[in-house]
Amino acid sequence: MTILQIRVVVWTAELGSISSAAKELNLSQPNASSCIRLLEEEIGFQIFHRTNAGAVITDKGEQFLKHARQILEQNEKIMWLRNTEEIYRLRIGSLYYFPAVKSFLDLCEMHRDDREADFRFYSVSVDDGIDCLARRDLDLIIAPVMKHQIAGLMSKCKRSSTELTSICQIPAVINVRKQHPAVADGRCMNLTQGSSAMKEFPYISYRNLLEDTSSISYNESDFVQCSYKIYVDDVDAKLRMISVTNGFSFGILSTNETMEQYGILSIPVPGVTLEMFVLTRPNDTARREISEYLAMLRKELIPVIEHGG
Repeated sequence: MTILQIRVVVWTAELGSISSAAKELNLSQPNASSCIRLLEEEIGFQIFHRTNAGAVITDKGEQFLKHARQILEQNEKIMWLRNTEEIYRLRIGSLYYFPAVKSFLDLCEMHRDDREADFRFYSVSVDDGIDCLARRDLDLIIAPVMKHQIAGLMSKCKRSSTELTSICQIPAVINVRKQHPAVADGRCMNLTQGSSAMKEFPYISYRNLLEDTSSISYNESDFVQCSYKIYVDDVDAKLRMISVTNGFSFGILSTNETMEQYGILSIPVPGVTLEMFVLTRPNDTARREISEYLAMLRKELIPVIEHGG
């Protein structure tokens, strides 16, 4: 089956005549007839009844014609790609983390005049992100992971042929409001893993409330005890709750702008770090758009790393 054969069928159906279709396509009438005959032999049914009045499409021919038009439409789109510049595309997945978002915005700004640029940022869990990489719905996943979860992440990546690259280690912090009782009496200034210093206060966590709770993410109960947990699916809501209640969160250093805006403090948890990983399809880290983004992300992470130094 060839594109030319399909074109002959479509034009014959449109014009009701093989000779008219041949003229439209700059073919001889015998050539056009041969295209249809060979195609009918290949697919095993007649597309047209030949009559003295012309070519009349059969019932199966009508069904074939629907698919034939779609094939020609897709062929036109493929041929169009030949005459366009390479599409500069990057689709990033990550749970909300400011350096990842800031680097994405910087990349968009750098390429704002590129007509073929297509940049997108999605909020996804690590597990969902790995599935999206495999389906080619995403190009890159940013994942801060605790040390005890690295083996599990590596296993998942190996099963899905996902490439796993470590960028750096980032100090873990708790976030509290400046007037928090644990700040006033100094309890939260000497936290250690498993500390009970915050045990009487609620823990506030950002989570997509529809995601599988067994997915890979850092588990706050392994590090700081709390009285109970509150889950929200909006980052702004999480920060506002921290700023006006005695709740706290566990995670990665907030920006100075965020801390000032919400009146919160980020206090390091000594000895506890998260490892920042990048997940891609094999060899994709060499792609220009991905390497540019990662260079910007590393720059954004410098003050975060230094905060724990």
